[in-house]
Amino acid sequence: MDYNETYTRFFNNTINRTEKKILVFVKGSKKKNKNFLSISDDIKNQLGKKEKQFQDSLLKDYPKLYKSFKNRFRDYDSDFRASFFEHELVNKSELPASILRRFVAVSAIYEGLSLAVENFSMSDEFLKIAYSLDKNYEYYTLNFSQNENPIYSKLFNEMKKERYPGFGDETNWESMASPEILKGVDEPNLAENGKEAITNKQTGNQEKIKDRKQQITLPDFEKDEKILLIHYLFSISDISNVEKAKIIYLIGEVVDGKSLFQEVARKNIYYNKIRQGAEYYGKIRSKALLESVLKKIKHLGLSNLTIALKLAQINLNNETIKKERDK
Repeated sequence: MDYNETYTRFFNNTINRTEKKILVFVKGSKKKNKNFLSISDDIKNQLGKKEKQFQDSLLKDYPKLYKSFKNRFRDYDSDFRASFFEHELVNKSELPASILRRFVAVSAIYEGLSLAVENFSMSDEFLKIAYSLDKNYEYYTLNFSQNENPIYSKLFNEMKKERYPGFGDETNWESMASPEILKGVDEPNLAENGKEAITNKQTGNQEKIKDRKQQITLPDFEKDEKILLIHYLFSISDISNVEKAKIIYLIGEVVDGKSLFQEVARKNIYYNKIRQGAEYYGKIRSKALLESVLKKIKHLGLSNLTIALKLAQINLNNETIKKERDK
């Protein structure tokens, strides 16, 4: 019996069916005008329950086989799954072929659900934008490796720009943004530092540059503020390398790196804060964080970050007004 073929078939069927069910649920929720964060939480809860159900079945019915199967990455140098099937299931196990086939099928379903849980958490930003635009659902997938995450796609950037016109285009934002968005932003700091330096050099105003550098005091950020900066470092499209370098410097050391490597991403509190940004915290806390970070970066020339934070404030206020109106 070709156990590898059985595993692949059940694994792929699990991913495909899960993906279809999610999209049906999301599209149905769109018609009911549901909040996406609530939808996302419901999906994660349901996927987590289903994943645990199949893991419990493996632990109860096939404890030794399941333990060996989990250790295949440690026990073999390559072709981990095929090697396990050949050397553990075929040559060592005394169980009937029908039971072994069921073990392979349940393992495939469990690992398919595990991948769905993991990839949904890492790619729901794509689905969130598709949900807000109510289109391009057909390009969403759960069956991808990390480097193929939909949020890295060209389509994702195009959808973000459609959802937030001018997003990622600094010049376009300056010309299109309303006064409310840019209120409190120092106009000289909206220019790139390099362009500003060239202008000042051409006018012979080197002393002014020197004085300005001496006046800059870098602020201290609390941990959640730094995590919010990390969120925007990854979520702002077309951000310049200069601004990236500045943000990275401001972030400094944030969390215990070991936990990020040892824990499953979806269960790691810091990863979830980074992924969700201000949406992770309640209305009051997110509002306070946004206001605090905006105040601290006001004179640091971080224009793309400033615009993104201002936009988050506006979205938060709009959601609050909408909820009050719908009561």
